[in-house]
Amino acid sequence: MNSTDTLAPDTNYWITDLGNGNYLVYVDSEALGAPATYPLNVTLSWSGPPYYATSGRFINARVIERPTQILITQTPGETAFKENVTFSFRFTDFLTGQTISIDKTHISLAHGPGSIEITASEYSLEVLLNVYRISFNSTVLDAASLVTAHEILLLINKSGVEPFYATRQRTTTATTTERQTQILFPLVEDTPLLDNITIDFQFIDYLSGEGVIGASATISFTNLTSVVYYIDEVGQGTYRALIPTSQFGGVGTIYFNITVSKTGIPFYANRTTTNVPATIRLIQTTLVAEAPALGSLALGEIHNVNVTFTDADHGGILSGATVTTDWEALYGTEATVTETEPGVYRIAINTTGLVAQKYPFEVEAQLENYSTGIASVTIQPGALTVEIVMEKATYYADWGDMVRIVIEVEEPYHGTLVPGMDAVLSWNDTEYGFTDMGNGTYELNLNTRDNDYGTYQPQITVSRQFYQTRQRTFTLSISRGTGQIVLEQSAINVITDTTLSFWTYLNDTGRNEPVTADEVSIEWNETDYIIPNNGTPGFYVVSLNMSGFGLGQYELIVRATETNFAFLETSVDINIVPVPTRLEIDETATELTVYYGDSIMISVEYKNDENGQNILDANLTYTLGTLSGLLEAQPDGTYRAAIGTTDIGAQTLYLKLTASKDGYSTAQTRSLANVVPLPTKLSTATPTQSGYHGDNVTYTVYLNDTHNIQAVSGAQLSVLWDGGAAEIVDNLDGTYSLTININLTVPRNYEIQVQASLDNYDTASVRLILAMARTPGRIEGREDLSIPVNEGTSTVLTVVNEQTNETVSDVNGLAFFEGIGQAELTQLANGSFVLDVPDDLPIGLYTVEISFTGTMYSVPVHTIDLDVRRIHTTLFVSNTTIQTIPGSAVQLTITYWDLDHKVGINNVTPDVSFGTGSLTYYPDRLQALGNGTYVLLLQVNEAGTFEMNIAFTKELYETQSLEFEIRSDPSAGQILTQALTTYGSIGIILFAALLFLYVRVWSVPKLIRIMNKMIRTLGRGGVPKAADVPSRQSIVLQIVNEELLPSGLTKSVDEVEGETIRAIVPEVNELLERLAEITGLGNEEVEAFRTDLARMKPSERPGFIKEVIAQEEARRADELAGEEEPEIKREPTLGELPEELQDLKMKLEQKGMSSDEVDTILEEARNLSKADLKALLESLGIDIE
Repeated sequence: MNSTDTLAPDTNYWITDLGNGNYLVYVDSEALGAPATYPLNVTLSWSGPPYYATSGRFINARVIERPTQILITQTPGETAFKENVTFSFRFTDFLTGQTISIDKTHISLAHGPGSIEITASEYSLEVLLNVYRISFNSTVLDAASLVTAHEILLLINKSGVEPFYATRQRTTTATTTERQTQILFPLVEDTPLLDNITIDFQFIDYLSGEGVIGASATISFTNLTSVVYYIDEVGQGTYRALIPTSQFGGVGTIYFNITVSKTGIPFYANRTTTNVPATIRLIQTTLVAEAPALGSLALGEIHNVNVTFTDADHGGILSGATVTTDWEALYGTEATVTETEPGVYRIAINTTGLVAQKYPFEVEAQLENYSTGIASVTIQPGALTVEIVMEKATYYADWGDMVRIVIEVEEPYHGTLVPGMDAVLSWNDTEYGFTDMGNGTYELNLNTRDNDYGTYQPQITVSRQFYQTRQRTFTLSISRGTGQIVLEQSAINVITDTTLSFWTYLNDTGRNEPVTADEVSIEWNETDYIIPNNGTPGFYVVSLNMSGFGLGQYELIVRATETNFAFLETSVDINIVPVPTRLEIDETATELTVYYGDSIMISVEYKNDENGQNILDANLTYTLGTLSGLLEAQPDGTYRAAIGTTDIGAQTLYLKLTASKDGYSTAQTRSLANVVPLPTKLSTATPTQSGYHGDNVTYTVYLNDTHNIQAVSGAQLSVLWDGGAAEIVDNLDGTYSLTININLTVPRNYEIQVQASLDNYDTASVRLILAMARTPGRIEGREDLSIPVNEGTSTVLTVVNEQTNETVSDVNGLAFFEGIGQAELTQLANGSFVLDVPDDLPIGLYTVEISFTGTMYSVPVHTIDLDVRRIHTTLFVSNTTIQTIPGSAVQLTITYWDLDHKVGINNVTPDVSFGTGSLTYYPDRLQALGNGTYVLLLQVNEAGTFEMNIAFTKELYETQSLEFEIRSDPSAGQILTQALTTYGSIGIILFAALLFLYVRVWSVPKLIRIMNKMIRTLGRGGVPKAADVPSRQSIVLQIVNEELLPSGLTKSVDEVEGETIRAIVPEVNELLERLAEITGLGNEEVEAFRTDLARMKPSERPGFIKEVIAQEEARRADELAGEEEPEIKREPTLGELPEELQDLKMKLEQKGMSSDEVDTILEEARNLSKADLKALLESLGIDIE
């Protein structure tokens, strides 16, 4: 196969042998190039017997632009003025549904009736997953007014680069609305009665949050028609309303509505806030009371309390108030109130019979329009004797503890506890204050750290004004605290001839705090040493020289002494240990990760951990899994070994190294050693094979060791794909054969994953492709059917597999009735299908296209010609020649018979017509005997031979008629009577005939007579002849010339259309042949296209195919011209050209079209350009030129 460029088999084209001399060729359109028509030379050759001659043929392959689709996922909708208009869309490949990547260079935006361009700088483009979002300010549409359903045109052109997407455009609409606003104000503060209600509120732009300046506000109140208020603009969108409260007549909560508005740009929306509460309250007051100092007056004396009542909202003294107290209700003694001066009131309280304690009570003052003032007052008469009561007489504690001491102060006369006393504890010339608990109880937490341990006698003193002072002592016993010596380590290892250093810590066990001791010492080698503090409380550092001590364990004792603590001595085990060592692996000479079969190389150094020098003449061993051995010493002080991996296989193991020498500590180290599998590669020379369902295909794969460059046999292969198991054969030379049976039912490309695995080798895999083609099939069944109207039928159709000649059952059958619709076929048990023809089809010829769809088969469409006809009928009569005499009656018995159903046809009125002669038919004496038999009564009025026609007609039945010959021979008497009356009657008959002709014929207009004749012919089932009347063309010509008569112009017949609408509807098959010629479609593609057309109405098919042909011819012309695509300039629509729209309306009306048809076409034309309208009218067969 050749084209302009070289095509390579199995690279950019593939050939599948379908059998019986049929081949399926796939050509990669990307290898052909840009959209254009490419000549392909297909050459067929055969080698060997029977030595077929080589044959070739040129065919045209057409590469077209990939169809695209713009899907608006989010319309602009309504947008506030000055905000961004935003809409989202998907631009996808129509064939694959994948999103196409675009940027601003591929987009053209326009708006409005004049298609005003929206430049790239005026809008933004965002990509959100698979969706594009365009956003621009609404003022781009109209900066001075709001718009409604404003048109936005989106055009995307990415046809200039691969994969050559078709240009697509889409229209949407946007509406700009008023900017939303909001009224903001805090809660309205409660307003004193007779003051002004003050409301500060903001009128803001809800979207920007900025205040709106220059707005107008109105306030209304429920149940009040006239309200006085004042509104001032404070600035920056803030307004203040003042409303006098006097007009509301009292206190309480009122509700008002506030409306704010502003006209003009930027079109703010009016806003109303309803039911805003405002509370009018009483005037606030304060009541201040002054009582005698507590305990300043003795029991029984009058205690005077002075009360002052003032206006808290406005200031000033309030006189004339009513002042009351609850003293008498609480304590039973008298209390009198008098106003000594304006706003000042005195309460005189009698304390006789009370005790020396506090007496709280309340005072209230009331005045009209003012809130009630309340004051709390406390008085306390006289001073009393008290006693100190303690929980215990002696307290015990360890030094450093906190001692909680609780006392009660009691008034012994009444036995009540006295709060408010000043309680103090004196200890070693230091005073400590108690905490008053408020109920006569007092507490003190005493810290015993303030003095050394021992036994003490502290003293408690309580005092208070108007009370007697009291003192009491108790015993406090403090013991020494418990201390602990904490060591850094209980056992310490130290190398001989080095210095030992460690710390010890002194801990207060009771409070977990450090202790600073008077002295800390150690006993070492029968000698005592004083240990200094290191500067941190509680920490002491020990430092000793270990020179001269042999290897072994020694004991060291630590002691501590402190005044207020008791410590127990403790000991430390000192261990003298050998020289520490370490093993170091030389990374540069060590290889711990190797392929299976290679050796692991080890190089290590045995070092003195104190000075870092190598240790020579040591014993070093290794252990790796089941392998072990010695490392050889090297001149440079290192130790090396090579370990083979053949006996351990591919795995990860720990490598253990051990080094030892007298006088040195033994050193060990472990490392991971990786023996990795050998790398492999699985490949094939033919990764792609094809076949039909049920075929076996065989692949050959190759497994190679890429490390050692050799073939690998004996591997285990696994095959993973959507079908059944594969048969695998090891050819023992590194190749493996895989045989797969195609047992799937969905034709497509299947991916086969093949994996090879073997111990000590990496797993390798390869991807194979199995191209499963659709199995060809054919439909066997009748090609024509004829049935009577109102009678259904059925026919059997069988789909046959052309590969196996077996019946195919796993398909779905569908019948498309031309002009009616579609119906599903019913499947039988044997796999065949039944087409049921409905019994409600009108009379006519129908084309029924049968198509079968299935995932596994490709079946061409089968066509059945269906004739729904009238019911076949016939007439039965005994004789069509009747012998009679003039004046006699004749009865004719006729049977109207249904040949399709073998029954008589009832309910028919015969149509009787006569030729020459005088016969009388009596239709009212017609007898229907049933089963289609009728008896007709005739009378022969004269002698002679007459002809009579009797026709039987019924809807949906064939019309049948019979010609009868009636022979009337008169008798002798009749002949004489006839001679006497004939000549006298001639004049009368002639006159009656002329009168009849005048009434029935000459008085009726000629055109009506012609039409009545046609109706009668149709009623008898015949076809009327064309009337000799002027044609529409001549009538229109006469009218036009009469209109043009004043101008002196005339038109000829050729200038007037003969039809109202000239509709040229090509035959569908001719159009499909033309489409196949242009696009290079094959028979299978054309049949598939024909199946899709079957789902459309018959009247729509030619127009649709013509539109496709026009688009393909236009593309072909552009590609053959080789010119650069001109810049796209949007042609205005007819909706933007009212003059053109009016001219189109006139032309359509002149064509004689109805007003409904004209309105429908005009509505469609508003969104079309002149070129698009012309194409639409041509597809409908309308010529307006």
